[in-house]
Amino acid sequence: MKKILLGTSAIVLAGAIASPAAAAEWSMRVHGYMEQHLGYGNTDDNETTNGDYDGIDLKEDSEIWFSPSITLDNGIKFSARIELEGRTQGDQIDETYMNISGSFGTIRLGEDDQVSYNISTTAPDVTSLNINSGSDTKFFGGTLLGAFTTTLPAVAADPAGISYYSPSLAGFQVGASYARDGNRATVQSQIDQDMPTSNVYETWAVAASYDNTFGNASVRISGGYATGEDHDGDDAESWGAGINVGFGGFTVGGSIAQWDSDSEFDGGHYVGYDNTTWDAGVSYETGPWGFSFTYLNQQDDESGADFDIDKFLLGVDYKLAKGVRVGAWGVYADASYARDGNRATVQGQIDQDASTSNVNETWAVAASYDNTFGDASVRISGGYATGSDADGDDIDSWGAGINVGFGGFTVGGSYANWDADRNFDGGHYHGYDNDTWDVGVSYETGPWGFSFTYINSKQDGWNTKFYEDEEALEAEDPFAVASGDMEIDKFMIGISYMLAQGVKLSAWGVYADAEWDGTVDDGEIASGDFDEDAIAIGTSIRLDF
Repeated sequence: MKKILLGTSAIVLAGAIASPAAAAEWSMRVHGYMEQHLGYGNTDDNETTNGDYDGIDLKEDSEIWFSPSITLDNGIKFSARIELEGRTQGDQIDETYMNISGSFGTIRLGEDDQVSYNISTTAPDVTSLNINSGSDTKFFGGTLLGAFTTTLPAVAADPAGISYYSPSLAGFQVGASYARDGNRATVQSQIDQDMPTSNVYETWAVAASYDNTFGNASVRISGGYATGEDHDGDDAESWGAGINVGFGGFTVGGSIAQWDSDSEFDGGHYVGYDNTTWDAGVSYETGPWGFSFTYLNQQDDESGADFDIDKFLLGVDYKLAKGVRVGAWGVYADASYARDGNRATVQGQIDQDASTSNVNETWAVAASYDNTFGDASVRISGGYATGSDADGDDIDSWGAGINVGFGGFTVGGSYANWDADRNFDGGHYHGYDNDTWDVGVSYETGPWGFSFTYINSKQDGWNTKFYEDEEALEAEDPFAVASGDMEIDKFMIGISYMLAQGVKLSAWGVYADAEWDGTVDDGEIASGDFDEDAIAIGTSIRLDF
């Protein structure tokens, strides 16, 4: 196929941070980018995808970044970054993380790329299309050339984890990242590392770079390594290195990255493949003008299907004003593929008549009362929500709560009920009745806060499935279906300290106990009685801006 395209630990930190900075105030920076790419694409010898993808088209990429920050009197800086995609898509919020910075460097908590990705160097390229960004693939209609090609090494994309970036010392910088799994923090439940999913677990990454200038000359060198494993303990690894050397407006350089996976799981990203990608390029910049030529090659051996991609990008760029660039570019790409099978995913509008776990025609109403009377305060609220499934069976939920405060103390509680008539056993709602309530008390004095909370949840008609092994799970072939009643108790105690306006450190502990009593249908009906308990302790940092 050929194509031508023109156109922490909060407790430890608390010991290192001085008393609250009452005078410190938040600042907010709103920035980001928008790219509009107008181009003509032509596809020849399209052997993998039928259809007509030729013609002039407009593609865009844009994000708005919200970056609040506050600096304490001792120089410790707390900041955050929330990246909002400029168009509606599945990944509506891109990277979102918190930074704690000082003379020690930067500690990053949240969803961001691994340091092996962030501390990277690629071949010079003045275009906003960029051969390493994946933007060129938006014009490609074929299966092969739609593949993302890059020399930025990583084994997980924006996992929820912790990273450290050292300060730059004489041009040298190092970094390290850790994430328990490849999921983002928006995945609320803890991930079972024994499940046969496409996830990567226990991910680590390290990287180092050297970046310096010597008169009219400059040099940047970087290297990084990332690793993780699947549910069977099979490794997924990635490493990369790059160098750019500049002199008198010219920059020449290149990079290489490799991905290697031993995993045999064929439902996810890592399917026992060996991928090597490298690029090389040269650029020249003078005044507002920039010119570049970049080449990229990717070779991939994936489950017996080998493919080879070559890309050539020629570009010119002109800076009209600060933050305003106009450019022209041309891309030629060629891909060859030796295959033994195809894969496809189906996306589309949800069919409300289909037997899925979806809820249709949802409605909700709510009301609240919130007021203060001298040193006393009260808040009362209530709400109701309803929906229906494909068969018209109702799903209802209602709840109410009250909090009363006086002299630093607050006591209160809430109650909610979920009631579902649906019997569909492939989704979330299995004809159950759930009652959940909580009570708690808190006390706040100066920067300190203390609380104790209890919650109880009872659910009648809780259903689950049991699988004999991983193959049975993938084939959706349970050996038993269980139904019964479940009760959960949770106790939580916490302490918090307000470092500065909008900066809160906290430590907490949770104990949880769950009981289930019901029947298991495995060809014979048998009663079951299960009891589980767990404990968790941790620290948190919260920024309010």
